[in-house]
This record gives sequence, structure tokens and C-alpha cells, in this order.
Amino acid sequence: MKKVFIGFLVLAIILAVLVGYFWFKNKNGKDLNAELAVPESVQIGVPFDLMVNISNDSSSVINEAEVSVILPESIVFIGDPVARSIKNKKVGSLKTGTLTQVSFPVLVLDGENSVHSVEAEISYIPGSIKSRFVKKIQKDFVVTDAGLFLDLITPTQVLSGETFETKISYENRSEILFDNVVVKVALPENVTVNSSSKTHTINSDGHLEFVLNQINQSDKGEITLSTTLIGQDNSLVEFLATANARFTGLNYQVSGKSAIITVAPSPLSIFIDLNDNLQAVSINQNLTYNLRYANNTNIDLRDVIIEAKLDGEMFDLTSLNTNGVLRSNDNTVLWNASIVPGLRNLAPGASGVLSFNIKTAPGYPITRLSSKDFLLKVLAKIESPTVPRTVAANKTIGVSQLTTKVRGATTVDTQAFFRDASSGILNSGSLPPKVGKPTQYTIHWLVKNYSTDVDDIQVKAFLGPNVRFTGVLKSNLEIEPEYNERTQEIVWNIGKISATRGVLTAPIEAIFQVELIPSISQISQAPILIQETSLTGVDLFTTQPINGKDQSINTTIPDDLTVTGSDGRVTE
Repeated sequence: MKKVFIGFLVLAIILAVLVGYFWFKNKNGKDLNAELAVPESVQIGVPFDLMVNISNDSSSVINEAEVSVILPESIVFIGDPVARSIKNKKVGSLKTGTLTQVSFPVLVLDGENSVHSVEAEISYIPGSIKSRFVKKIQKDFVVTDAGLFLDLITPTQVLSGETFETKISYENRSEILFDNVVVKVALPENVTVNSSSKTHTINSDGHLEFVLNQINQSDKGEITLSTTLIGQDNSLVEFLATANARFTGLNYQVSGKSAIITVAPSPLSIFIDLNDNLQAVSINQNLTYNLRYANNTNIDLRDVIIEAKLDGEMFDLTSLNTNGVLRSNDNTVLWNASIVPGLRNLAPGASGVLSFNIKTAPGYPITRLSSKDFLLKVLAKIESPTVPRTVAANKTIGVSQLTTKVRGATTVDTQAFFRDASSGILNSGSLPPKVGKPTQYTIHWLVKNYSTDVDDIQVKAFLGPNVRFTGVLKSNLEIEPEYNERTQEIVWNIGKISATRGVLTAPIEAIFQVELIPSISQISQAPILIQETSLTGVDLFTTQPINGKDQSINTTIPDDLTVTGSDGRVTE
């Protein structure tokens, strides 16, 4: 009866709350009303007030009202960091019939000619009810163009080494004054600025900065750069210009424009190939680079110079074999007419091939955890002071770059011990092993991974005849080896290993105990405890397969220095 009474009591309380709520709604007729007010259209980079209008249309006081505005990524609260997307303001109590406005100054940074949406939430406590209510509202509006218009004008295509104009034009198309305006121009490393129509500085990112200060309504202007681009044939180069203005002490990017330039095929071309277009190379590997050049013009090109710059820690410069001259201060190989007479005057349509041989380093220069993903880069350049009449340059230049990945390496070292106290595993039996008597050994697998991240690493091996796994094992990974008793195969599915694991840190290790019971046919022999160990996986940097192995181990167990040669041969 007591449980039934409690149940009725709980139900009565719930019904009372529901009745009270609907009574409040019916008694007051109307509750809190709210709407978002924004201009029908706004410009990018022009501040405006986002207004939240709140009215208390009930017959009771509304308490502890708060307004939260939620902005999409393209809109920011003026005076706050760009990352802030939610802002709260307290309203407090609202008497019956009260209308109040809450203002949020905001700025649109992106999304030209599109519809944007903002949301607001008003939380409050109506009348004498203690529960907090939340009202959600939303408003769409149109974003037109940028208030501070910015344009970036470049040729769509230029020759490598050609000088051309880059123009950045700006115009205030809004009804406000833009203050503390700074135009930034980001240029690739292979672009040189020869001159500029306005004074500029270089910031910490290597970008050009033009301080324009105030730009009044309808003001316009232009910045002209003389630029030279050196790049590979058919490569794409991006120029980027942005305008920043200050509002309430913070700078915001209010406009931006980018341009893509294609490097046209050079009149003097050069291309690089490596060992039949190898995609990846290994340590201590012989490499042959070929530089193929050609005069694609209808005029003679005189005093041609060809150079190949070698960039990468994995080049073994001591192994370089070439008829060119190595310039040691920047590891560049050079050829000119003193070495190749045909370069004195390269006739129209003439071509040739220059080669050099070099080896990769015998090991990886790993000194820190970030010593990974090594690359070999060769930047080839050919140039002549002769310039075709149609080209606006002071020399004719062709460039080419070849980047090759260096494979990593993952190794497994198999070791065996009879006396192995440091492992914490006690082996029993006699040395030398005796026919029909069990002798136990511990097998160690030590895995090292060098210069690349790898995955799907699997280590496996078969045990020798008359050898079994005792079930005792240890590993410094959560994943342990597994044994198939029917096939005598032990398999360790390690999975992913980070670069330098086992080189700068302790190797990945598994230790497992095996037991040999020699047969009479093995007298005077050193039976195999574990056959050849294999390792397979995938190099995540080069996407190529990994293969490794270590030799089989017999009962002479060379890694255990306490065991002599005779201790490893079976006796009766």
C-alpha cells in the first residue's frame, strides 16, 4: 500500500506542474516575444548592429532574461577574436508590456553574394514559475559585395624568367571610412619583386605589406609591382592579396583576391629523370640523374650554363661522379662551354643530355623524433643571356625540379637465450640438450623502425622440429604474439609503428619461451629452435611494401655468451 501511495503522490505532483504551466499560459494569454532585426543586405567588411528585440506580452514579470547570439564562421563579433562564435548578454527583469533591444555589433568576413543566417536564444523565468524557458529565433539576410573592394591583376601565363606587372587595385564602395588599412601580398618563393609603385615592408611571413591608413568613401587606388617568376614548365603559381582594417582595436581581414599564373613552356627547356623514373629510393642505392635540355627557339642561344642543385640529407656527396664541377657552398653541379663545348652556341632545335651518378647515404641521419620522411631534391636550371625578341626578360631561363622519397626501414632481430634472468623468465633443462629430455629457451623479437611511419606490420616464424611454445610470453605492446599449435607458427600482428621507434627509444620487443625435446636422430646436431623470421608491412610515406627478415637460430644460440659451441649439440 505504501508503494501505491508514493506512486499516486508522484503522479499528482507531475499533474500539478502541468496544470500550473497551462494555467499560466492561459491566464497571461501571451508570453515573451522576440525577433532578430538585421539590414536586408550588408557588405563584407562593413560593421552593422544585429538587434534582438524582446517584448513581455504577458501579465507577469519575466525574470533573469539572457540573450545568446550564435554566429556562423563567416561572421564575427566586432572587438572579439575571430574564433568566438557565441556571445551572451544579460537583460534581467522585464515588466509587463516592456520592450527592450539588445545590440551586437558584428562584421561579415566572407561569402560574397550569398544568404547568411544568424540565430539567437532568449532564456528566462516567467512569473512565479521556477523553471527556465528558452525561446529560439533565426534570421536570414543577404551579403552583397565587399565594402573595400580589392582586385589582383596578373597575366594568366608567363615564361620562366620573364618580367611582368602585378597590379593590386582597391576602392571603398561602402558608406564608411576604413581605418588603419594594410594590404598584404603573399608571393611564392620563386617570385622576385623588382620594383613597387608604393613603399612596402616585409613581414615575418615574408609577405609584402602596404600601409594605406584611411580610405574614405569612394576613394580608390592602385599598387603596381614589377615581378619576375622562375618556375617549371606548366606549373601553377598562386598570388594572394588581402586587405585588413581595424575596428575597436582589432584587425580584421575585410577583403581578399587571388590569381593563378601558369608558367608557359620555356624556349630553353630542361627536364630531369632518375633511374627510369623511380618513385622511391633506399639507403645506399646507386642513382643516375639525367638532365635533358633543348633550344626550342629559332635563334642561336649563346653561353649556356646548366646547373643541378642537390638538396637532401640523404645524398652521399662523397660518392658523386660527374664531369661537371661541384660548387660546395650550395651543393650545385655546374656545366658550361669549358666542359661541354656545344653550350657555347646552342643552335635552334639542338638538344643534349648531361648525367651524374650519386649514392644515397648508407644510413638515416636520425637525431630527433622529427627526423623522418626524408626527400631527395634536384633543382635543375639552364640559362642563356640571349633573349628572343618577344620575351620581356634579361635572360632566357628554364627550370625543372625532381623530388624523390626515401623509403624507411623496419627491421626484426631474432635472439635466443638459455640463461635469461633479465627477461624475468626462468628456463629449465640441461646443456647440452639430451635426447628425450626437455630444455627451455627464450626467444626475443626486437623490432626497430627508422625514418617513416609504417602500418600493418606482421612478424612471423615457424618453430623447429621437436620444438613447442610453452605458453609463457611477454611484450612491451598490448598486442602479443599468437601461436598455432597445428602449424608450429608464431605470428605477431603489431600494426602501426611511428618513425624512429626503437632507434631513439627502446625497440618493440616480444619474448616467448620454447621447449626442445630432442629425438635420437638429432644426436650431435644443433637443432633449429626457430626458423627464419619474416617481417612485412606498408611504408605510409612511400605507400610501398616493407619486407624484412632475420636468420634462423639453432641451439648454439650465439647471442647467449654463457653458452659454448659444445653446449649446443644434442647428447644421449
